[in-house]
This record gives sequence, structure tokens and C-alpha cells, in this order.
Amino acid sequence: MILKKGACVLPNRSCQEKYKVIQGLAMTEITVSSACKCLGVTASGYYAWRKKQIYVNQKYTDLKVV
Repeated sequence: MILKKGACVLPNRSCQEKYKVIQGLAMTEITVSSACKCLGVTASGYYAWRKKQIYVNQKYTDLKVV
């Protein structure tokens, strides 16, 4: 699959919404860097968001155990 720049930009969407789309695309043959370019966000921003999501999920799991 080839993504054309600007062809799949989600106008009026937050970065978080775009990051969720990238997360789904990353499970396919689309690379994170290609998806980020197409959606107009940075790969570093995506990875920071993903790291934060993992941290929040782990913290929630830890609280459930206590």
C-alpha cells in the first residue's frame, strides 16, 4: 500500500486521534514514519504518546492490584 502525502490527512482531528490511527496502521505494512508524514505529525510525538499510554495503562493496572 502506498500513502500519498496529503491524500489521507485528517483535517480537524487532534494529534491523539491521529496517533490512534497510526497505531492501527503500524500493525499493517505501513511504517510509522510513513503514516506520520501522511497525517502531518512527527514520529517522535507518536512515540512519546505511545510511551505515555503504556505508562498510564501500567499505573492503572498497578492500582487495580492494590
